[in-house]
Amino acid sequence: MRAATVAWLVLSRLPRSILIATVTGWVLMVGANVAPAMPDLCLSAATYRQEIVARTAATLESADLVLGIGSWLAMLIAMMPPLLSSPLQHVWRQSLSRRRWRAAGLFLCAYVFGWLVAGGLLISCAVLAEALLIETRFDPIVVAVVIALAWQATPLKQLALNRCHHRPPLTVFGANAELDAFRFGCERAFWCVGTCWAFMLCTLLSNNVLHWAVMAAAMSVSLFERTREPQAPAWFSALGRPSSSAVRRPIGRGAS
Repeated sequence: MRAATVAWLVLSRLPRSILIATVTGWVLMVGANVAPAMPDLCLSAATYRQEIVARTAATLESADLVLGIGSWLAMLIAMMPPLLSSPLQHVWRQSLSRRRWRAAGLFLCAYVFGWLVAGGLLISCAVLAEALLIETRFDPIVVAVVIALAWQATPLKQLALNRCHHRPPLTVFGANAELDAFRFGCERAFWCVGTCWAFMLCTLLSNNVLHWAVMAAAMSVSLFERTREPQAPAWFSALGRPSSSAVRRPIGRGAS
């Protein structure tokens, strides 16, 4: 509940352009009916070991792959813009006026590419999880939630969160200006994936109304986490409280 309250406060202080992008992503998902963002393999318990190979190959050759990629992109548009407000401001303010749009574009291209690669891996893991659990009584979403909670408690989770606060200096002139923006996008995507991969796996393994609820919860918790100052990586350190200053201050007004 606290995470939802903090997330709402953060959203209310975001630039209008970021809010429009987020709303657009949610509208795309609802309008295109693209949830969940993974193919339905419909594996049977008796022959799932043989079927998983055959059906996965068939999926890669069918329109389901296109639907999966489109769904994943829609999910990124719906969930990620609020998390990109601060790094985008950094790129914008560190660039010359004539280079700002180019630098922002390169940053976003690198970031989206990183999440597309991660999406392929996560969708594969989700397919594998469903195949492995089909003969058991365990629901894949329950297993995914357990994995997410376990990841939240690890020092690596806190390390990834700390790196998400990093704002490297960017070159102003020459080709290095574009290279730095692209490199920052790759770096941001890497650590953002490290922070959110378990949440995204939960969204992939949820269906119907639960899918939307898990998406909203994942975005709320991610925003909640970003309000916390970096801490020394330790067990359970990623489960701490947000800093009050991060909640009170307006976020991203300069980039609107």
